[in-house]
Amino acid sequence: MLAQAVGTFLLAWVIGITATTDSLALAILIALTIAALVKANGFFTQKSKYAIMMESGYILVMVG
Repeated sequence: MLAQAVGTFLLAWVIGITATTDSLALAILIALTIAALVKANGFFTQKSKYAIMMESGYILVMVG
């Protein structure tokens, strides 16, 4: 849980920095990159498609 809190804080920090520099495209690209990496990790660990969808979708919802 601590790792999740740290990750959420760091993601919020990155989004905050991109917001202050008017880099919306960069923020979207970062979110999509993280979601793709989470998805790839799920495939590698042979998780169910539902679990992979939930985990990568969670990243996109956190950013949005």
